[in-house]
Amino acid sequence: MKDSFPLVLITLFSLFIAMYWLTDSQGDELVVPKTPQINVIASPIKLQDYTPVIESYGRVQARSQGNVVSQVGGEVTFVSANLRAGGFFAKGELLIAIDKRDYLADVSAAQAGYLDAKQKYLQEKAKAKQATSDWFIDNTEQPNELVTRGPQLASAEAKLRSAEAGLKKAELNLARTDILAPYDGHTLQKGVSIGQVVGKNAVLGQIYAIDALEIRLPLKNEDLNFIDLPDANKRNEAQTNYAPVSIVSTLGKDEKWQADLLRTEGAIDQASQQLHVIVQIPEPFGVKNKGKRSLKIGQYVTAKFKGIELKNVAVVPNKVIYQDAYVYVIENRLLVRKPINIGWRNQEYAVVVSGLINNDMLVTTSLGDIEEGVEVNIFNADITQAKAAKGTAL
Repeated sequence: MKDSFPLVLITLFSLFIAMYWLTDSQGDELVVPKTPQINVIASPIKLQDYTPVIESYGRVQARSQGNVVSQVGGEVTFVSANLRAGGFFAKGELLIAIDKRDYLADVSAAQAGYLDAKQKYLQEKAKAKQATSDWFIDNTEQPNELVTRGPQLASAEAKLRSAEAGLKKAELNLARTDILAPYDGHTLQKGVSIGQVVGKNAVLGQIYAIDALEIRLPLKNEDLNFIDLPDANKRNEAQTNYAPVSIVSTLGKDEKWQADLLRTEGAIDQASQQLHVIVQIPEPFGVKNKGKRSLKIGQYVTAKFKGIELKNVAVVPNKVIYQDAYVYVIENRLLVRKPINIGWRNQEYAVVVSGLINNDMLVTTSLGDIEEGVEVNIFNADITQAKAAKGTAL
């Protein structure tokens, strides 16, 4: 017990010295050395001119699409190999042929009827002329219609016209036994086979024109002010050359197509309450697009519109914005809230049109709800908005 007494005195003396250095000159307040409470990542703001890229999604549809329909009935004697699903055909190409024999017979009968009616008309015309000549042998006044065989001549002429119309109809029906392609196109579906007997107005296939494809795209209401759009109500104004639209297809591999902004629909879609625009891809199967995987009707694609350029703005990640109203910056190593106004945003970035200036140290660390005035340590100040700037490229 006596041996431990000096050790106790040394311990008490050490505690006394420590308390002395940790108290102020009056000895009644403990002083704790100041150190930053949190580490944050921050980067300097660089104002820039920024062109937003506005995305939308839609399905590919044909500009002209329809059914191949028979206008006459009969047995199918020919079906083009190009009428099978996926086949291509040229304008005027024979797609389907129907047995012609009945229609050839109808043409022959109509021709006979026409020739007979024409002969009777010519005979009646000659009789009328002779009757008129005989009248003037003994008379000087003008003869009436009964004398000049007017009713008989009119009847013969009417029968001739009827026979002529019957002949034309028979010839038209004969021509309709050959169903020709109305345009350069692509087959969606074949609905008939050789030997099948079809009736009038039977659907024999489904085709579409390949001169252009269209895509109907919805636009968010908040994006409308940032795209130059055709106005459906300005009928008499000259067409503007709008910025091309980039279409991205992910069918098999990513491929890009250039489309033209064609028109704006005249009404708001009632289901989505959004405005839709129509873009068109000209000559999707042409030489310019050779080597690309063909776009398919009904295929889901992404469209990217080049927006209107915004001047002198800050592009920041959405994650650094709180309550859509403010961001945190660092001033004199202290955390400060800065109110901002957002002009446009997408899922990743927001364009701040006011509230930030060049070289503001923007805190990019997610902080949640934290008070101002907290002293911070900048953990990494070398992060820039280079990735955000890539948003200007289509």
